[in-house]
Amino acid sequence: MKLEFKQSFRILHTTPLETAQAYLRDPLASLKEVGFMRDLKLEGSRLEENRLEAPIVTAELLVSVPLLGDLPIPFKSTLEPTAEGANLHPLELSGKTWAKVSGVGRALETELLYDLHVEVFVELPGGEKWGGFAFSKMVDATSKKALERVLKEFPRGVSSGLVHYSHSKSTATLE
Repeated sequence: MKLEFKQSFRILHTTPLETAQAYLRDPLASLKEVGFMRDLKLEGSRLEENRLEAPIVTAELLVSVPLLGDLPIPFKSTLEPTAEGANLHPLELSGKTWAKVSGVGRALETELLYDLHVEVFVELPGGEKWGGFAFSKMVDATSKKALERVLKEFPRGVSSGLVHYSHSKSTATLE
């Protein structure tokens, strides 16, 4: 089963532009307050065959799905810093449940602009008979609603994280 979601949103801010751009380039800060993410990690850049490999963001999306329970959905994406913020590019994973997460984050003078794209892949038990097909349909419908509900929390987590990040940067410059 494959579920796909796209979400675009903007967050108004009063943070200095350079701080907002740095926030977008730091996924450990910008995704820290997103409640449905766990085990968020950033593997640093490394030189591989005479070229610099991009940093890799890994985490799990934790989605509570009726009929399946709490479903941890791992993802791995490369991070590309840009002049205005950062881009995430998805990497393929193997396994029964995983996600491709990609997006663009841009900081402007008074707002952050986000475009998020999530594709979730879930391998369900075979549905050769009517009962299996019915189960697959129910899981598909409930999974889609659960994931949509969870992803709606994303802007709130990013906004909250920016407030904490901006505050920590402003107090650090005062010391």
